[in-house]
Amino acid sequence: MLTYTNIRYKDLPKELRRNALKPSEIRIFFTDKQLLREFLHTYIIEFLDNPRRRLRTLDLNFIDVSAITNFDFLFSALDSLDQFDDPYTLYRIGIPINLLIDVSNWDTSKVTSMVATFGYTSFAGDISRWDVSQVTDMSYMFAHNDYFRGDLSHWDVSKVKSMRGMFYYASEFRDGISNWDVSQVTNMEKMFNSAIRFNCDLSRWNVSQVTNMRDMFNYASMFTSDLSQWDISKVRDMAYMFKCAYKFNSDLSQWEVSQVEDMREMFCFAYDFNSDLSQWKVSRIPSMRAMFCGAKNFKGDLSKWDVSNVEDMSLMFRDARRFNSDLSQWNVARVTNMEEMFSGARQFKSDLSQWNVSNVRNMRAMFQEAIYFNCNLSNWNTAKVKDLSSMFKQAKRFNGDLSSWDVSKVINFSYMFCQATRFNKNLNSWSPSHGKDFSYMFYQASNFNKELNNWNMSKARNLSYMFYQAKSFNQDLSCWKVSEVRKMDYMFYGATSFNQDLNAWYTSKVRSMVSMFEEAENFNGNLSRWYVYSVKNMESMFYGAKSFNGDLSQWSVNNVRNMESMFEGAINFNSDLSNWSVGKVENMSRMFFGASKFNCNLKWWHLKSAKQVSAIFTGSGITSNNIENWQDQLTEKKYKRLFK
Repeated sequence: MLTYTNIRYKDLPKELRRNALKPSEIRIFFTDKQLLREFLHTYIIEFLDNPRRRLRTLDLNFIDVSAITNFDFLFSALDSLDQFDDPYTLYRIGIPINLLIDVSNWDTSKVTSMVATFGYTSFAGDISRWDVSQVTDMSYMFAHNDYFRGDLSHWDVSKVKSMRGMFYYASEFRDGISNWDVSQVTNMEKMFNSAIRFNCDLSRWNVSQVTNMRDMFNYASMFTSDLSQWDISKVRDMAYMFKCAYKFNSDLSQWEVSQVEDMREMFCFAYDFNSDLSQWKVSRIPSMRAMFCGAKNFKGDLSKWDVSNVEDMSLMFRDARRFNSDLSQWNVARVTNMEEMFSGARQFKSDLSQWNVSNVRNMRAMFQEAIYFNCNLSNWNTAKVKDLSSMFKQAKRFNGDLSSWDVSKVINFSYMFCQATRFNKNLNSWSPSHGKDFSYMFYQASNFNKELNNWNMSKARNLSYMFYQAKSFNQDLSCWKVSEVRKMDYMFYGATSFNQDLNAWYTSKVRSMVSMFEEAENFNGNLSRWYVYSVKNMESMFYGAKSFNGDLSQWSVNNVRNMESMFEGAINFNSDLSNWSVGKVENMSRMFFGASKFNCNLKWWHLKSAKQVSAIFTGSGITSNNIENWQDQLTEKKYKRLFK
């Protein structure tokens, strides 16, 4: 038998390199791990990735590794653990290394570290007889291995301290490790993360030394084991632990979590989870962000939780559709972020009237789709809040008194009462002096009709859709200072009751008024002094505004490009537009369609940019003498389309 020690594959005699090496004919001893790794990669590529030499299985039992103590990254194409979490690196490297190999007889009795040994490979061989009794680190050992599902039931892992990411994205690994002695392990972070078929009984595991369980069962979507007897008293980090463990619903009521400092997204999208957590001691937790987000069956009692150190509760119960625990006694004085906290928590209706929210900066979408919520929040101190957007969006039963709220620092009010169909409380005492975005604020708030004339709108930029289909609203807004507003699209669309004088509005910076008064059937306010020089789009502005007949004769529409359907269906409109400069308008189609009373003199309009003119006057009252010069500006084909 031929023997070699620490040799590179290229240095073997040429005749040996013609065919795969056989354990019965050659023995190669390695004491140098780096040389071993180099030999393996060269040899494997030569015989497994070479189309001319590809074998079914490559027998590597001719290699003697009995002197090697470190197997880190031995077969992996990667070189560092950071690369396992970097999708760009994995994409660049491409398909995991082809690893149809037999290493079943390797003597691994001296190996102390197996970090990423088979990470990012296709290894699926038998290593059931490997002696791993001296190994202390198995981090990422099978990470990103989509093939391995071998028998590891007899492995002695009693000295292992880190199993971090051991089966991370090992999508075929399922079970067989229920009897492992993990009593020395301190780190189980990402251990079964994205091991989507893993569902082994781990009920007897001794995890008393573990301090890190972050991401442990994240996306272990089939995992259902009973963990009720686990001693997790030393664990500090449980963030993302059961995130997307869709079927997990073990009893965790007796867990001692008093040392845990991070529970972010712990049960996020754990659809079936509904264990009793009422006695958990969570006083060290600074963040509960998305802790029960998407836990659609969770309805546990959390009334006694000490949350006095929590600063972030954003998304905490988002889409926890059955959750309705009494949280009235919670001390939330340190919380700064409540964004989407109860968004989609459809059953939630707890009394929060005594909450101290004086440090909260963000309440965006806090009660969005909390369809039963109608708590008294009148005493809340909102002086530090900057974002109230979507706060009560689709909170269909909410009609609480918010008149005493301090909104002086709020910048974003968009969607705040969108589709809050019952809301109709006085907000006139508010001073939204820093508000910039009011878009969709009362969108389809069909009952709202309270005074807003005291509002300071001096910094407002966006008013689009603000009163869209707010069918009851008809309040005086003449005092609003809108000089900084850029967008008024759909502002009063379908606001069928609205009919106020807005003539004092200074609209010089508005660029778009698309459908602003569309279907505002009763609107006939005075707009004669509006300065619209910056507006480029007036499409459907008065579409279906059946009552409107305001004087627009002095409007400077010099920069408008689109007037499509501008007065379509405005059956009473007949203002003098003879002096309008429409030289830049490209689209006039259906502009006066159905405006049956309109018969203004437009003969001096210059149509040099008009491209779309079809059906401009269909159903209108225009007579041919009022457009007698148009025939000279348009082709015969376009002219005929004016009434079609």
